[in-house]
Amino acid sequence: DPATRPCGQQLAGRRPRPGATAAEDADTRPVKRGRTTLPAYLELLAAAGGDEAEQLDASVREGLGEVLRKALARDVAERYANAEDMLRDWRTVFQEATKPEKTLRQKEFGIGEVGLDTSITGLELSTRAENALDRVNIVSVQDLLQYPTRELRFMRGVGQKTLGEILSRIAQLKAAFPDVEVVPPKPAEEADVTSLTIEALYRRALGKQRDARETSRFEVRRLLLGDRPEDFGDVEVWPTQTEIARCVDVTPGRVAQIVGKERARWLKDAALSNLRADLFTELERQGGVLTVREALQAILARRESDDSSDASGATLHRQASALARAAVEAEHALVEPRMRMHRQHDRVYIATSAALAKWARRLGEEADRIAAADPLLASARAIQRLRSIAAPDFPEGVDPPSDERLLRLAATASTKAAVSPRQEIYPRGMDPERALRLGAGAVRALGLGGSLVSPEKKGANKFSADDVRERIAARYPDAEELPPPPELTTLLARVGLDVAYDAERQVYARSRAVETTTSGSTILGRLHTVRPSEREIVTPQIAAARQFEEHLQHRHADGSFLVLTVRPAHMTRAESELLRRFELDRLSLDEQLIAAMRKLASEKKVDWQVVRDADHCDRDSRDWTNLVTLFGWAVDRVRDDILAKDGAVLLVHPGLLARYDHIGMLETLRDEVGKAGKVRTCWVLVPADEQSDLPVLDGKEIPLLSPGQRARVPREWIENLHRSGAEAG
Repeated sequence: DPATRPCGQQLAGRRPRPGATAAEDADTRPVKRGRTTLPAYLELLAAAGGDEAEQLDASVREGLGEVLRKALARDVAERYANAEDMLRDWRTVFQEATKPEKTLRQKEFGIGEVGLDTSITGLELSTRAENALDRVNIVSVQDLLQYPTRELRFMRGVGQKTLGEILSRIAQLKAAFPDVEVVPPKPAEEADVTSLTIEALYRRALGKQRDARETSRFEVRRLLLGDRPEDFGDVEVWPTQTEIARCVDVTPGRVAQIVGKERARWLKDAALSNLRADLFTELERQGGVLTVREALQAILARRESDDSSDASGATLHRQASALARAAVEAEHALVEPRMRMHRQHDRVYIATSAALAKWARRLGEEADRIAAADPLLASARAIQRLRSIAAPDFPEGVDPPSDERLLRLAATASTKAAVSPRQEIYPRGMDPERALRLGAGAVRALGLGGSLVSPEKKGANKFSADDVRERIAARYPDAEELPPPPELTTLLARVGLDVAYDAERQVYARSRAVETTTSGSTILGRLHTVRPSEREIVTPQIAAARQFEEHLQHRHADGSFLVLTVRPAHMTRAESELLRRFELDRLSLDEQLIAAMRKLASEKKVDWQVVRDADHCDRDSRDWTNLVTLFGWAVDRVRDDILAKDGAVLLVHPGLLARYDHIGMLETLRDEVGKAGKVRTCWVLVPADEQSDLPVLDGKEIPLLSPGQRARVPREWIENLHRSGAEAG
């Protein structure tokens, strides 16, 4: 480097101007170095002082500082007269650094002034000894006493004289602190970087402050990793370098300098590199973009916490956020980073491209608008609106996000939206009454057939306020918490739940044992069949149930392939009614496919546990490919068994077909059912909401040729309304 080579080498090959000193010539005839001239670069080094001097080794820091200040002084008269004088002083600095320090240092050392937390710099060791200990991260007396002596003897680059000095000091310290035990290094099998806990990784990333000269660097590192929550309390807010500079009272340039050093350090750390690889794998799996919240959640999911630690959930979230930032910052040090930090307005995104980060921000803005809708949009409608926002090109190896992932990304990128387990986008902190009204279906099932919690205390048809809170919290986790009675009693009455509160027993009791109104996921009851002469007038609901009954009778008699959709809450009852009313052979596709996979694995002498483990692998891994291949063979067997059956079959639980991308099996059944020698009738029962007429599995549409191959199971038919004397409410 021109700034650090002796001056004679800098000027070699170029003759000075007549009548000018070498220093004058260097100042007036710059050597081009890219976009920055050599004098400009040297002027920057000459201005270095204070914290910037940390870039120089302590043993040469003071001497080199004097040489550089003189060589690069603005006043020409104060500079070296020639290159030879500068080279002499330059060499003198390094010669003095290699001389043994005064032998009286050990005698001057006072053991009574030392404690276990005393810094190594307070032990009056030579510079070489201090540097050797610093390389193995020994910064205090306790660290030195706990470090195995055998390991010290085999440190690279440490001569016998320096080693003897260190061992002599250790002997003195052991006499003063005999109770400190040596901590042996972990065996190789325990040093697996993938097994380090969140706390251990965080300590590696944060490091320690070696001495007072590193104060500014350590404080910058703390702010960068969120170790000063009083300054930046939100774990999803990563401060900028300018904000850090203001807090530490240094220049932004100095902060950038420190960040560059930390990036290089984190890049070399094997444990942090492993974490960085895990984060990038998650980034690819999630469509190439993550919010800070998603990144820290991914780290918490992949890494365990220290069982002996008393860290709170908030502390673990802060540490996971710090690790995510350290991983991304280290990635920035690469020539071609795979992921970068992108700031969009007041949000931070980790993405493979700036276009994906911008797209995520737009999804978040749209999610806020969807959450503000009243009434709430159905999941299918929300997905449609999010899909209308054009997505950029996805990098190679990154798959476009699924509908479920799209909803989660939009919600986490928003400021006001959340996603329910039913994939509804709703506002965070939603009003309790609205949450209770939307989740009324889950609440209405309480008290029917006994209590869920402490039945011996509450008895049948009774439930507590906590039961209601748990149901609503499960449906809308980010809604405002429901109030206690009597306010809760008022809210329950407003949503149509007729209950009375027993303040003494602290339970709610229903005024009648059976709830007849329906909303959401109501538990349905079947009405008994009456004679035709007893039936009341035909309502539209009764007519719809009768029409569906006649449609099924016709399709069953003639033979057909039919996909039946029903609300998820009514699946079990609909299945029972179909089997009771029609001659159907029930087959669970999931059970049949897993049984076939087990048999194939046994035939091919593959351990079933290996097959199960493959289900957790990345979709681009070899294990996942082998699993899908095995599943494909199982699909062929099950499909052939179904087609070979006589009569009619009802297929339930087809979810695995969508998971392993073999939904085409249903397309084959559709085309083969009813042919000579093939099954005559095949009905498929799938869960679906009421927002779309098209049957789908995990967001993938079931291929049908015409609307006549699908039908929705009406609630009135499940309740047997068309064969009873009741009217629809």
